Amino acid sequence: MYFAEENERLRKIVQRIAEANPGKVTSRPVDALLYSVVRASGAERCLELGAYEGTTTLYLAQGVADNDGGRVTAVEIDESNARGARQHLEEAGLEEYADVVVGDSRDVVSGLDEEFDLIFVDTTPSQYLEDYDNARGVLAEDGVLAFNKANDEPELVQRAREEMEALVFEEYGSFLLAQ
Repeated sequence: MYFAEENERLRKIVQRIAEANPGKVTSRPVDALLYSVVRASGAERCLELGAYEGTTTLYLAQGVADNDGGRVTAVEIDESNARGARQHLEEAGLEEYADVVVGDSRDVVSGLDEEFDLIFVDTTPSQYLEDYDNARGVLAEDGVLAFNKANDEPELVQRAREEMEALVFEEYGSFLLAQ
């Protein structure tokens, strides 16, 4: 088990999504790590950029639910994928903890007027630098910013290491940043 509060219902939903979409779902250790960060930090406001069909959204929502409340805002550019994410949240009984917004992350984030305790970015690596700059503007003072497959954009990793405390998980190409 990756964390003490393993949820069999989530595991089955994510497994079904992964089997139907090989290679398009965030790796399970990354989801488990983000869940653990939400739990350990007490994050109440989470933002996910690039939700796809909501596998990571499920774990973020479960984390805020297990923390007795909070909200996840998941941004997905594709309407069909966003519908899938909403359906999966409903199936898991977590729809009250998450909103799925359809739009380009770069446009959505620039229009937000709130801060987030945790931001997870899993958009197209070619837009990671722009997502990084936008996300920093809505990241809470002690917030955590995480990227999936960050090694696909070396300039991002270099900037992040210079500007923030960065913990890089080389095996998954992902990293967490603490402000």
